[in-house]
Amino acid sequence: MNPYSRLPNIYDAALSRRNWVTALDQVAEGTSAKGVMLFAINQSGIDYAVQTSNSLYANREDDIQKYVEKFSHYDEQAISHVLASPPHIPILDTDIWPDHETLRSREDIVFEREAIGIFRRVSFNLSNSPEFKAGHILQYDSAEEFAQPEDIENAMALMPHMTKVLEINRFFFSITSKV
Repeated sequence: MNPYSRLPNIYDAALSRRNWVTALDQVAEGTSAKGVMLFAINQSGIDYAVQTSNSLYANREDDIQKYVEKFSHYDEQAISHVLASPPHIPILDTDIWPDHETLRSREDIVFEREAIGIFRRVSFNLSNSPEFKAGHILQYDSAEEFAQPEDIENAMALMPHMTKVLEINRFFFSITSKV
């Protein structure tokens, strides 16, 4: 699968937030991921943030709310690890939590496997700027014990483009919000 064939639809998100779900669906297809999440926050005066996902999470508000209320504290450790990493380098969930069996049985992972059907994660830092923090999380089907190397390579090919899409979207948002 050629991940670059997904780029036209991914770049559509640069100028319109309405296109994020489609763009992230393209990332999912290009990397064999089931779920894809994207987050970004500007920390330098521009009121800009992105927190979105692919269509896997459409109409799952109850599951998302339950996860946030009960399990989001697990994400804090992962997010700080990812954001402290160099941009575009894959961070496997086992890089953060190396004990596979403990991870598999952890309450948030059990919930995600049962409610959403995902297990393994591969994350990427999309920024090295102290003023702009962004990350990308690819989530793989619960039937997969580990993300496949080819899928990780395809994700690595797409991540610089996701960074560029966010940069353009942030710039476009900053100039259109002043009009």
